[in-house]
Amino acid sequence: MLIIVMLLCNSETFAQDTILKTAVHLAPGVTHPLGSNTTTSGPNPQMITSCDGNDIRIFPSPNPQSEIHLSINRTNPNVLLLSSNTFPVANSWQGAYWSTNGGANWAGSDNLPNNAPGRGDPSTAFDAAGNGYVSTMSYPIGNINGDPNGYAVQRTANNGAAWQPQVSGSGIINGFDKPMIAADDIAASPNANNFYCAWTNFNVNGRIQFNRSTNLGVTFSAPIFLSAGSGQGANVQTGTNGEVYVCWSDYAANGLHDFSAKGLGFCRSVNGGVSFTSGQRVLNYTGIRAYNAATNDDENPLFNNIRVNDFPSMSVDKSNGAHRGRLYVVVPVKENGNGKAVIQISWSDNQGTTWSSLKTISIANGRQNWFPWISVDASNGNLYVIYYSLDAANGFSTNTYVAISNDGGATFINQLVSDVAHTTAPIPEFGGGYSGDYIGITSFNGRAYAAWCDNRTGQWQDYVSQVSNADIIGSDNFCTSSSYSLTNIPANSVVTWSVSPAGIANLSCTNCNQTTLTRISDGTVTLIATIANACGTTSLVLNKSIAVGGNIPALTGTYSTATNTLPMQTVNFVPSGNIYAQYQWPGITNISAALAPGSPPGTGFYSFPNGFSFNISSGQNISVNITGTNSCGRQTTATRTFIQSGGYSIVASPNPATSNVNVSITEVEDTSATASSKTQVTSNTNGITKMYLYDFYTGGIVKQWTFNEVKSNNYNLNIVGVKSGVYVLKMERDNKATSTKIIVQ
Repeated sequence: MLIIVMLLCNSETFAQDTILKTAVHLAPGVTHPLGSNTTTSGPNPQMITSCDGNDIRIFPSPNPQSEIHLSINRTNPNVLLLSSNTFPVANSWQGAYWSTNGGANWAGSDNLPNNAPGRGDPSTAFDAAGNGYVSTMSYPIGNINGDPNGYAVQRTANNGAAWQPQVSGSGIINGFDKPMIAADDIAASPNANNFYCAWTNFNVNGRIQFNRSTNLGVTFSAPIFLSAGSGQGANVQTGTNGEVYVCWSDYAANGLHDFSAKGLGFCRSVNGGVSFTSGQRVLNYTGIRAYNAATNDDENPLFNNIRVNDFPSMSVDKSNGAHRGRLYVVVPVKENGNGKAVIQISWSDNQGTTWSSLKTISIANGRQNWFPWISVDASNGNLYVIYYSLDAANGFSTNTYVAISNDGGATFINQLVSDVAHTTAPIPEFGGGYSGDYIGITSFNGRAYAAWCDNRTGQWQDYVSQVSNADIIGSDNFCTSSSYSLTNIPANSVVTWSVSPAGIANLSCTNCNQTTLTRISDGTVTLIATIANACGTTSLVLNKSIAVGGNIPALTGTYSTATNTLPMQTVNFVPSGNIYAQYQWPGITNISAALAPGSPPGTGFYSFPNGFSFNISSGQNISVNITGTNSCGRQTTATRTFIQSGGYSIVASPNPATSNVNVSITEVEDTSATASSKTQVTSNTNGITKMYLYDFYTGGIVKQWTFNEVKSNNYNLNIVGVKSGVYVLKMERDNKATSTKIIVQ
């Protein structure tokens, strides 16, 4: 599944009433025009390319699998540890699975190692020494269906080959729910290898509790309370200097049965979890959890009656990059407080004291989006956020996406990772609308591993897909030579370079992580980098357009007639009379303008610095060649054509306009060079009328309309969604055209 994010087209052949995007970057949340499954979010989206591997069903089983947690061993990034809920197998509601070859193959079982008991709510972690941990809720002895009463943990020191006996981490705590673990995985940390866990205690007003182990899970501290009020979905992370961070869904004072979260609860410790700041709500939002009066529970009909929570996920940038130490949190919230479910992100650069405003990163066409989980690659600071989305126009067809950022969360692309869609629905073996409570993702060394469950086979099963992304770094133009490299090359990948077309530039090497292009002749080439096996067996292909011999910027300008000033296009339809043109060509010197061969004589053409003027008569076609030299000494010519076709005039009203504009067309016959007298001609012959809305300043097409019916002299154009600004409305009919300036408010 290969996705390339490179360009947008500027075309006049789209369907009727189609919004066209002419910028190089994609607009926030807009699906890529090449039909890919990558979208972007943010004001200036990053130009990265992503891929994902095949979906791997890690442990085919007749038992349902759901609610996934996944971790990677940073001391050996080929080792992954995953745990998920299952239907009771022996004395456990939970399985554990591990891979030692980067997720290609998996071992494990639908019950816990050593046949240890488990009541579900899985969590995993690796510490700085490479010890792996799996936690589960415990249950009363001999009563596998009894209410959870604490948590237990197991450790492996050899990547799953053997496991230590299960140890109770909390002792007996009735009303226990949702333990989430973490381990300090930075060797230089003052608290390296410490183990931490946080959970909800329903018996004490749903407050968040916490404890730790400083001896690899052999013994544990007494639990302490972190929140004063109700919370659920606790998440624990460690910082770059041994800090411990805990966040949770914060509910109203009247307890969890208020259902939807009111914001994010948070606290931190700077002494290895011995004590914490007081738990505070640091972000306000409306969560997506909802009360169902018919069942007195939280089955949600918007999600085909599954229960959907609004738990947060948190991660910390432990790279040596620009955002080292930054905390990120993702949450599922109601858009604008009462709309659809969207995934939003916030971050803090001061250990959680203040947070950025929440912003949406899920796909725009997702009718509902839920179960987010975030991972930050400690090798480079890249962000990966997995989530489910109802991405079809209707029904409950669901796909899994990963939002990716290479710039600290400023912008995102969205990668579709599930190879097939599934139908969101309650898992039949369970009650209460249960379909899992979270999915997972982990990352390191340029690769992320997305993990989720779906029912594509008829049974809910665990799937993992490898995700990677990269970008070609280097100049988009050069005079003689320039070097190019790649960001985020996944470990153990092979890079191959090529350039097309031939004869414009040479490559210094084809099988290397960095190459140099050397000019042969002037022109534009596409530099191609292929990263073999970047996503499992899938290769990642990147493209960069490069101007050899230096960049040729766009020539812009305006032309004035007796009644109007309009942006100068490559082809301009003008009335007869005097035309006065001015242009700008940044970076180009030695500029001159002259009539192109074939232009009619007697136009009175005159060239002056950054402009020219001439007189055009009825039916004439005049072209002007504007020539200059760029900083590399490369000569270039831009041709601008002016056509006097007579035929029509248009009036747009109201002007300024807001949501609709009425266009009146008058057919005229131009009988003089000055067009001082015009005779109206009535015509209702069959033909096509096209109208284009251009940005006055960039010249880009913003919207277009095509009318195939019998000609009319009046049209009503819908401009809803067009941003406020100055535009040019052009009308084409019978190979004739005219235009007028309008303002949109």
